[in-house]
Amino acid sequence: MTAASHRRPLLVLCGLLAVLTASPTGSAAELPSPVKRTEIAEPRPFGYVIGDTLTRRVVLEADRSATLDVEHLPRPGRVSSWLELVRADHRSIGAGAAERHEITLTYQLFNSAPEVRTLALPALRIPFKTAAGAVAHEVPGFYFTAGPLTPDFVMARDGLQEMQPDAPPPPFSTVAVRTRLALYSAGLTAIALYFVYSYLGLPFLSRSRGPFARALRAVNAAARKGDERQGLPAALKAVHRAFDETAGATVFGEQLDRFFATHSRYAQLRPAVEQFFASSRKAFFGNGPADISLPWLAALCRDLRDRERGVA
Repeated sequence: MTAASHRRPLLVLCGLLAVLTASPTGSAAELPSPVKRTEIAEPRPFGYVIGDTLTRRVVLEADRSATLDVEHLPRPGRVSSWLELVRADHRSIGAGAAERHEITLTYQLFNSAPEVRTLALPALRIPFKTAAGAVAHEVPGFYFTAGPLTPDFVMARDGLQEMQPDAPPPPFSTVAVRTRLALYSAGLTAIALYFVYSYLGLPFLSRSRGPFARALRAVNAAARKGDERQGLPAALKAVHRAFDETAGATVFGEQLDRFFATHSRYAQLRPAVEQFFASSRKAFFGNGPADISLPWLAALCRDLRDRERGVA
């Protein structure tokens, strides 16, 4: 057999391959992607543990003639034995001759790695519909590392092997709170002292030992004896002494105008004071008993004492 006869089958095989390659039934070239610019904002590639989330933002600028196939975008759900897509957001914005598509995908790590391990967010095929047919734009995957919550072993150095106590809370300044409490306490104390002074008197203050305050104690002492007939004269004399000490001279019923002119703080009690002087004259110089009682006299002395102290 000649060399020409050996080359003939080889030439026939090459010709057949050339025909098959040029045949319409062979693999057609893929359609070009309508995406003109791709921008990807990736999460950090390290330091993840179980429960952490990774957010990936993909921005594509594509021809306006191409339509994004929203129905075939990634949907929430399990994507691997390590990751789950928990949220997928998409929005489109017109930008001149191009259409801007923003796709935000949030993945969550739901498995715990026993040691530091390299994992990957899945690659994406973003589908578009064009006049020439459907085409997918490829977005590569993203690699990151995940580790356990705590290591299995820690070197026994500087107490690191033992469980550490919780960090103490930061100190909180209580100056403002204590200042307010001090002011509130001072105010309440002042109010309490005012009422004590008004209704009980303070023995270390001169006004609590004034003439009418002493007269009130004398009237109350007479009332406690229970015999008003014998106690009333002594009580009347005590009240008369209080008027005399207050005026600096003996006060008679006919001189009340002068008394009230020089001691105006008692002017509002004039009717009761006039009744006291009239009843006292009747009790000491008249023919019948006084028409006032020890409780009434105590009430008058209490009113006189309050005005003596300046609290009424």
